[in-house]
Formats: sequence, structure tokens, C-alpha cells
Amino acid sequence: MASQSLNYLIVCIALYMLGVCSSDDVVLEVQRAITKEGFHRDVHTTVSIKPNDIVNTPSRPCSILLIETLPPGLYVDTFQLDSLATFGGPQVLADRHVDIEAPEYLSKEHELHVFAPLPTNSHPSGGPVVVTVSLPVHARYHRPSPDPNVSHTSVTMHHPRVLFNCSRMYSRSTEAPCDVHNSSLCSWAELIYKSDAYSLKFQVPVGHEKDIRVVVYGTMVVTVLGCSFLLYLIAFYGHWNVKVKDR
Repeated sequence: MASQSLNYLIVCIALYMLGVCSSDDVVLEVQRAITKEGFHRDVHTTVSIKPNDIVNTPSRPCSILLIETLPPGLYVDTFQLDSLATFGGPQVLADRHVDIEAPEYLSKEHELHVFAPLPTNSHPSGGPVVVTVSLPVHARYHRPSPDPNVSHTSVTMHHPRVLFNCSRMYSRSTEAPCDVHNSSLCSWAELIYKSDAYSLKFQVPVGHEKDIRVVVYGTMVVTVLGCSFLLYLIAFYGHWNVKVKDR
């Protein structure tokens, strides 16, 4: 942790000498964690901001914007996110249509804008303001592995860009959507932050090439038997006598 803080200080001093990092910039911390197993995970992002860097008013509340880039091996279900948003879940805007059925080798990375408001006057005296965002992500199916000893593959998700929108102005600004409706652009300050890691690693299960024939033939047999049974029911349903017991 000490080495990470030293590296962060060196980077900030270098950026300051280049005129990129200003002394009035917000300095914050970002922590990331993954929960759940298999193909369906939750990415938890916790952002901690010093309270003296915030000018948060009810008329113009501050907001955090996380710009996440998901690699081809991961995706989000936009219908799931819309459903969660109605119950207080994250407000997420995707940069393109997300095909949830496509495998990893036929997919491209996609970008997400994750909006999170800052709480108003909810931090302890002298303590940081903490915002936590939970984003459900799903792993895509990968090509079967030719090595029977390989059961998982690794997918890397890098940390997001962190933007800040408030009544205070900062030296580094960029334009981004104002909210999840994407109806207008606002000026956001892109922030430098320190984190406990540089990226997240997902271990995703993969199949084996030697099992392809078993899976294909087994699926065909089950499909044919299921269709045959349904056709039998449709053809002979009228000849069945259904008895109803009297109570």
C-alpha cells in the first residue's frame, strides 16, 4: 500500500509539472471487488471523496460518473439494468446495443456510463463521502479449449475513468452525457485517483473440444425426442378422456 501511494504521488507531481494536474483537483480513492461465481458476477466500486472537495447543494447536487470499458468476454444485460434502476440500482447508459447471446469471439468491447449521485450532507464530520456502485456483469461463452487440463480462461476488466460534476470547476474537463437519458452533454472533471489494484481478473469456465460431439449429438437427440412427444400430444389429444373427480 505504501508503494502504491508513492507511485501515485510521483505520477501526480509529474502531471502537475506538465500542467495537467492542478493543486485544486479532487483526490479520491477507488476500491473494487467481485462477488458471485461462474458466469454471473457483481462488480462493486467504492469511491471515497474528501468532504472539503465537495460543493454539494440541493439545487445542484454533485454526481460521480464511472466510464467502464467491458472487454469482449464480458457484457451487461441492459434490460436487467433498467429493471434494477427502478428499485434504486445503478443508472447505466451503454454506447451501443449489447448482444447478450453472442460468444466472446464474435463480440467487441463496449463502453458504459454509470451515474451515481453523491449523498447530500450524509458524511461524518471530517470523514470521506463514500459512494458504492454495484454493477451486474456476465461472462460470455468462449471457444472450447483444446487442452483437457484447462477448465478456465482469464478475462481482464480495467479500472474505470472517474468523472465528477459539481458546482466547483477543475482544471481537466471533458464533455459527457449529463444523465442516463443522453439528451445533452455536460462538462465533467476527470479525476486522478488511487486504487488498491490496477484491474479486475475474472476466471471464466470454458468447455473442451473433446466434448463437442457429445454435446452436439446429445442436444440433437433431446430436441428430436421432445419435438416427437409434443407432436404426439397434439395429434392424439382429442382421443384422451380426462376424468375429473367429484369432491
